[in-house]
Amino acid sequence: MLFKLANLKHTGPAYIAVVLLTVSVTFSGMLLLAEIFDLSISHQADFRVMDGCERPEYYHYPVRIHSDQDDDLMDDGWELFYGLDPYEDADSSMDIDYDGYSNREEFEAGTDPEESRSFPGIIKVMTHGFDCFYTAELGMIDDDGLVDILIRDPSEGFLPMIRDIVLIQQPDSSFVLHDAQNFQLPELTSISEAILLVELNGDHAMDLALIGISDHISGARDQILFAPTCHLCSYDTLGEMPKAHFELGPAEASFFSELDQWITSIYEGADYFTDNAAEIMSVPLLAELTWVTDPNGLVIRRDDPMLPEQFLESCNEMTVRCFSVIADENDYNGENIFDELTVEYLPDAFQISITDKVNDPEENDVYYLVKSKFSENEEYSIKDYSKFNQEALYLARNELKKILETGVMWYPSDESEVIYNILSKNLGGVLVFEFSYRTPSYGKYPTLDWGDRRTRNIAGSIQTVLRFVADRYTRFPYQYP
Repeated sequence: MLFKLANLKHTGPAYIAVVLLTVSVTFSGMLLLAEIFDLSISHQADFRVMDGCERPEYYHYPVRIHSDQDDDLMDDGWELFYGLDPYEDADSSMDIDYDGYSNREEFEAGTDPEESRSFPGIIKVMTHGFDCFYTAELGMIDDDGLVDILIRDPSEGFLPMIRDIVLIQQPDSSFVLHDAQNFQLPELTSISEAILLVELNGDHAMDLALIGISDHISGARDQILFAPTCHLCSYDTLGEMPKAHFELGPAEASFFSELDQWITSIYEGADYFTDNAAEIMSVPLLAELTWVTDPNGLVIRRDDPMLPEQFLESCNEMTVRCFSVIADENDYNGENIFDELTVEYLPDAFQISITDKVNDPEENDVYYLVKSKFSENEEYSIKDYSKFNQEALYLARNELKKILETGVMWYPSDESEVIYNILSKNLGGVLVFEFSYRTPSYGKYPTLDWGDRRTRNIAGSIQTVLRFVADRYTRFPYQYP
């Protein structure tokens, strides 16, 4: 049971000293913990501030004025959204939510001028999400004899607000999400240490992850609750249910943790997948790959497979092999053959697998003759990558490697679509970077900030991977309507 006692002492018209006493007791009334926090804020509204936990770092929208017809230094679109008059400059000095800050000050701070609990210095932006006041408790909430989980916000006076929810355990150890108000809640046991607040899916709202709950419930998987997407939840509402609930199974856990380790190793001048794969054998290194041409200098191509020996005697030399490869009709026009074809080593000397890198459905497929020349003294180490999560391995070696080399990810692009789809799949179908992909985005973000990096189990791995991509996100300039 949680009691909160606030002692408000007015020392001036715009100054409140808040002393908050938080006392946790058992149901028998025995005192377990008492902490006193003293925090002063400059504010006119009756706003309680709970110290002792760190508020999530809300995304701060850049202040941009695209149109300002009344020259009040507030964007016309912002004024229209909050019911102000874009043709009247007097509303810039008004304080329509009576929180002690003018509309112009709230515009510059990115806060909500209609909500008294949202003001400069307290809540930057009214983006919905979980906050540090949410608690987790477990016990038998329904009557099936299985241990369930309650997630609730015991402080209704704080933003953001998401209604209390329960995760009801099923016979297969999975959990189903329900509204807590539909259940009679018994005495429960706190497991709040399992809660981790982290922005997981790119919508700039704090999501909630339950990490390590298998320590409390045998066989239980880590749970992720994605914050709702409502722009504004008013003081008088109970908020909304989470946008989605997702369980992190072994496959998803290995996917994100391996990508996290790969990204970390790259910044340390290494390669996680290469360094941790078991070596099978060494084969001659491919030194050169070329299209085979006829005596007239034309690239040899046919509608049917070709036997290399029919066209080139040198294909039988010790370090030279020729292969019949099916690819798009115009692939040979590329400046670099490796731009058109993908080469993989096989565990046999002088043998490689050559495939079309991108199959264009609008072009006919034809067979080419491709000549490969191998080094006489350099070798390539073939390794076994089967132990890794194959989607993580593919993403790292292909699309993410491109972003690492260029520093940005363009949207739309082939790699952005592949990344978007694979990350969404491994987040239970939740749209990854929904905010960036669906709404205006400006310029490109800086490199990954390791100071903000989360390292607590799989949720930290997810955040690291998503930030790695999001921080390199670039799109064409957005034109304000």
